[in-house]
Amino acid sequence: MNDYTVIEFCNKETDEVVEQATKEVLNEPLSLLKERMDDFLYVESPRFDALRMDCATIECDDVFETSTVLFGLRVPLAEKDRLDAYCDKTLKDVTPRYGFLYSDEERLFDVNVTCEALPHVKEGATIGETLEAFIDWLTRYFERVDV
Repeated sequence: MNDYTVIEFCNKETDEVVEQATKEVLNEPLSLLKERMDDFLYVESPRFDALRMDCATIECDDVFETSTVLFGLRVPLAEKDRLDAYCDKTLKDVTPRYGFLYSDEERLFDVNVTCEALPHVKEGATIGETLEAFIDWLTRYFERVDV
């Protein structure tokens, strides 16, 4: 589904918008992010509300040189064990796979997931395919009763 309402490249250091991207960027390979190491791709979608998040960013990690989805997940701290178990069970075994920290101030988890760890993300995937795999993965988190 191509319902992203905001798609922007932003500078990692300043968070300043450096380019208003078009939906065409979703057809670009995920490897594009390695060519733009100083930037991250910021996206918003109406679907994110149901997933208890405002936005997502995708970037190439400076240290590991892996593509990573970062997002704030608005669930209570009591969800920590469930979230950890879900990530362990559903993400592919790559290094790094995921990480998260709870922010008491913002009352959400700051989560990062390596794109290549997401189910259904294959080598050569586009940015759009990766975002859809991420949304599908997070949707399944909320559909699961027991992890």
